Amino acid sequence: MITLTEEQVKKLENKQADDYLKKLIDVISKDNEQLPNEDMEQRFQRLRSCYDYLMSLHFETPKLIVSFLYAEAAYPGFRDAPDLKYWLDKPDTVPEKQYETFLYIMKNKLQGG
Repeated sequence: MITLTEEQVKKLENKQADDYLKKLIDVISKDNEQLPNEDMEQRFQRLRSCYDYLMSLHFETPKLIVSFLYAEAAYPGFRDAPDLKYWLDKPDTVPEKQYETFLYIMKNKLQGG
């Protein structure tokens, strides 16, 4: 049986995250022609930073991670928007659940609710 060091495991995890993000960025780029004018490496670095931020907040639900990355891709700095930060940084709450609630509220507002 092969035993990996902690450093090797971390490198493997980073490689998997990079591969996942590159595929997702390709899909996002094809889905949305109105993305900011930046090369793919810039977009990758920006979304990798955003992905790392989500992991630091312990996001786990794929659809919430993807929706957050789509928003960041289309609107650079989305993750730092004051209203969003307010929801994510509320004391004694789970940031991922707060984001889900934020999306629910925005959806209802857009539907006239």
